[in-house]
Amino acid sequence: MGLFSRTKTKKAIAKMELLKLDALYDLIKGQYPPFGRPAVAQAEIFRAFTLMAAMGCTSVDSWHAQLSESPELCAIAGFPASSLPCLGAFYAFINRLWLLKEMPSRVHKSGWPFAFCQSVKLKKGEKLAERKPGINERLYASYFSKGRHLPKHPQHLMQAAFAALAVNPSIGRGLINEGCYESGDGTALHCHSNKYGKKICLCEEHKCRCNRRYSGPGARIGWDSGEGRNYYGYSLFMLTARDPRSSAELPTLIRFGEAQRHGSVLALVSIDELFMFSPAIEMAGLCFDSAMDNNPTYSFLRGKGVEAFIDLIGMQMRLCPNALPALL
Repeated sequence: MGLFSRTKTKKAIAKMELLKLDALYDLIKGQYPPFGRPAVAQAEIFRAFTLMAAMGCTSVDSWHAQLSESPELCAIAGFPASSLPCLGAFYAFINRLWLLKEMPSRVHKSGWPFAFCQSVKLKKGEKLAERKPGINERLYASYFSKGRHLPKHPQHLMQAAFAALAVNPSIGRGLINEGCYESGDGTALHCHSNKYGKKICLCEEHKCRCNRRYSGPGARIGWDSGEGRNYYGYSLFMLTARDPRSSAELPTLIRFGEAQRHGSVLALVSIDELFMFSPAIEMAGLCFDSAMDNNPTYSFLRGKGVEAFIDLIGMQMRLCPNALPALL
């Protein structure tokens, strides 16, 4: 198996046996033109990427090289040993699945990145305030109160695939039943690329004002309240369902946002997308922390017939550490 142990390969095989990709064809067929040479092995490439994650590989190039040297891994992914798609087909599939016509290169003058990378001085446990005050109220008034959804974003198709391949089958198997409870929270997703960019000029001066290129096009500077420091990367928000009858805790939506994006905005958008992609979920309540304590969230959930459970004790303890006896 080359770089991978047999134990890890056996675990990956067990995961692949449960992955049924029939629903994927209807989702991605609109991404290909109806003329010309038809695309082949798209579901197999998707399975190969899933296998890649299960095997702990993080490089598409090295993973393709490993597939070319291992008929066993090709068979697990569904490829005949002699018809492994070229490396370009894997990158083309990523471009089709990620709904963005042109990946931004983020080439800016060096003055912009250095200003962009200024640190934020907060205490550990504190969170960044909203960049645009009132954004939740405007989102609710313009879209959610009128039954409208936000325009499609690059993650739209991936979230639809996750719902069709994982969430909805879990509902059909009785792992997520009527009356379940959802909980959601955000976390800092650190990116290990260089936040100052890569020089593409020949200037000897390090702080020259020439253009720079960034390997993380969507990464931003954010504040990690858990670690009490700035970080470069993204904000990850997840919704998880817990069913008291099956005792199962399963993720139902995974949403990436900018690092400086406030958690309440990602929460409001994630709730809407959960109802859009998995309308069969009939939850009894939704649990959030105090960052989501705002009128648009309450109004949106009330309109969906879902009870909101917001942790306000944690907020009171941060504002007044001696408030716990009075609250209890």
